[in-house]
Amino acid sequence: MDFLLSILNWFSQNILQKPAFFVGILVLIGYILLKKPWYDVFAGFVKATVGYMILNVASAGLVSTFRPILAALNYRFNIGAAVIDPYFGLTAANNYITENFPKFVGTATTALLIGFFLNIFLVAQLTLLIQT
Repeated sequence: MDFLLSILNWFSQNILQKPAFFVGILVLIGYILLKKPWYDVFAGFVKATVGYMILNVASAGLVSTFRPILAALNYRFNIGAAVIDPYFGLTAANNYITENFPKFVGTATTALLIGFFLNIFLVAQLTLLIQT
């Protein structure tokens, strides 16, 4: 039992906490449920994972490029503009949640996974019902 828990712990720490791989796994599950050939399943996983990584790098570059420009505009013309940074309060929020609610992240992740698989099951049942 400890071996199974260690495998699940490794999977959750190294795969599920990396958004690119998580999106790739969602695409992989979708292609498997669509009964696509194995090469389409693998290609879809790679495309989704690499696409998410490219999007992440591009958005970080865009934010870091425009921040000094907007600071200069604010200094010169007193224009109050800001680049929306999705990671602005992420560290503070993560620290607060892990200190005050240590089991919340695991519970929330489990609830989201159960909801995700329940949604897949219900959509599959509804699709079968509509097709007949």
